[in-house]
Amino acid sequence: MHSPELPNELTNEGQYQQVQHALSRESRPPAVLRVLMSLFERYRASRKLGWSRPWNKAGVTTFAAYTLSSRDDSRLLDMARALLDANIRNEAEAFIRALWSGDGPAMGFLFLSEIVDDGQRYESATLSLGRIAPGSPRQRDRVDVIFDCPLVDGRTDRPSRVRIIVDPLSGPRLNITVETTHEPLVADLFDQIIASHRDWSSDPAREWSHWSSAYVNYFGPRSYDLLQSCFPNRSSQTTEVQQAA
Repeated sequence: MHSPELPNELTNEGQYQQVQHALSRESRPPAVLRVLMSLFERYRASRKLGWSRPWNKAGVTTFAAYTLSSRDDSRLLDMARALLDANIRNEAEAFIRALWSGDGPAMGFLFLSEIVDDGQRYESATLSLGRIAPGSPRQRDRVDVIFDCPLVDGRTDRPSRVRIIVDPLSGPRLNITVETTHEPLVADLFDQIIASHRDWSSDPAREWSHWSSAYVNYFGPRSYDLLQSCFPNRSSQTTEVQQAA
């Protein structure tokens, strides 16, 4: 269902502003707003406007999102920096150094999601760090560390793969797979993410929320109940995965 005055895709700034205005008013039916939001997000992702990126959308349902701060989350960010330093080389090294030029990345989020990739379901945690792109206040530099825990027989355990996606505004996108998911840097950071979710899931001040999330298909509740989860729901009886010894 498309509004008659709008195309199937947004191709220019005028169309983008028109849709943004329509969304901000929230005066149309929810089904129409969802269509408009899909157009809006595709336009943003293709141009690195804001935090939007395509790999956080296709086959993804994010059921929890938290904001990070360099002051309160220095331990988590230090672990992330150590993992990035150990796995990123060449031109991306300068970008990572620039992100930590102050106390830490200026912007940070933790997204917990269900992911379907090539028929396999995962419970995934994305540590997403970045900043406003220098010289372009509407766009963002971003790096993601993604822990994918496969769902098997109603249970998830430790991650079977760890992906790093480096995506600055200027420079190529890099997709890196961490060679081993058993190394201490991976285990320590993943344990800290588990602990952070446990602490933050009952703290509304930590949760990231925005009215627009009601109209995008990659935010929403879990689609299935787990017998064992890395990131159990706040009120769930699901067994929690234990941190590494």
